[in-house]
Amino acid sequence: MKFLFWLSLILLLSADLIFSQKEESEGTFSGHMFGDYFYNINRDTAISSIPNSASSGKKDLNGFQIRKIYFTYDADISKKFASRFRLDAEPETKLSNGKMGVALKDAYLKWNNVFPGSDFYFGLQPTPAFYTIVDFWGYRLLEEALLDLRKIVSSRDIAVSLKGKLDEKGVFNYWVQLGNGTDKAEFDKYKRIYAQLHLIPSESLKIIIYGDIKFMPDINYSINNVNSVKLSNDIYTADLFLGYTVRNTLRIGLEGFIQLISNGYRIISGTDPVYKTKDKFGLSVFQVYNLSPLFDIIGRYDYFDDNLNTVSRGDSRNYFIFGVSYKPNPDVSITPNILIESYENSLYNRYYNSSVTARITFFYSYHK
Repeated sequence: MKFLFWLSLILLLSADLIFSQKEESEGTFSGHMFGDYFYNINRDTAISSIPNSASSGKKDLNGFQIRKIYFTYDADISKKFASRFRLDAEPETKLSNGKMGVALKDAYLKWNNVFPGSDFYFGLQPTPAFYTIVDFWGYRLLEEALLDLRKIVSSRDIAVSLKGKLDEKGVFNYWVQLGNGTDKAEFDKYKRIYAQLHLIPSESLKIIIYGDIKFMPDINYSINNVNSVKLSNDIYTADLFLGYTVRNTLRIGLEGFIQLISNGYRIISGTDPVYKTKDKFGLSVFQVYNLSPLFDIIGRYDYFDDNLNTVSRGDSRNYFIFGVSYKPNPDVSITPNILIESYENSLYNRYYNSSVTARITFFYSYHK
């Protein structure tokens, strides 16, 4: 009996020790949610057919919606290795019954300090395009960053990357990545190469220089079905961002990008098509003014032209965001805001009414 008593006691103490150690090594859960009550004050009757529109839904459509839910698990495997697993629920991910679905957002391994000052990442992960800009903007709950909003670069890729400092003070920071060019399963040999240089010359100023090359299959081109040649269809993107903070009360951001799609613009000339480079251009400027610990005043203007070629018309967009954010808690905000998008007249001088949407956006984050 004594043997059984001591054996039971040892097993209980061992189990307690094992579970206490497991508890100490467990990762952290976090995430956030945002959604709105929205009302489409104005829409053009042809809104569903207007290309490259950031607005959707008919006039007078209104209701409650959840636009994003993140659920994140971060774990330190050891001092050298860490991992992240994140799920993302949003209206675009729909189930067959119309309900909101859940998609895998992040699933990557991080190798800390793989060499001095740099970390290595493998898996489904953020791209270097606008992740840093989103953090500075601080109001993803209102709208995506410019490159994300206009679908210039995907927010995620299945890739390998290196990210770190080029100097001890952290003034010069870099992020390079090689990926499939998609967050979906890979079915071809073409890849995307990304590079970001992040300069922090002072506490007030941030400069981000970004570029990428997306390799694409060639276009088969022939005249009268003879003399077939292959034309490059690779995509080149360049982006510059300047962020300035004034006394921790005012954030000002300015971003501009250009994207060149080789032979991406097909024009019918006579009986044969002619291919030209398609030049996309975008500009975004925003300000966030911290009126008090409880209130922020937000304003943003975007300009986007899907094709700068003079033959192409009707594809430029102006987009305005105005809002006042009330933060009763550091992890909770309520933000009345208004979105306005105007459209260039079409090639045939068709005039489009501007889209106007009013919202009250609710946001909260959680950590454990």
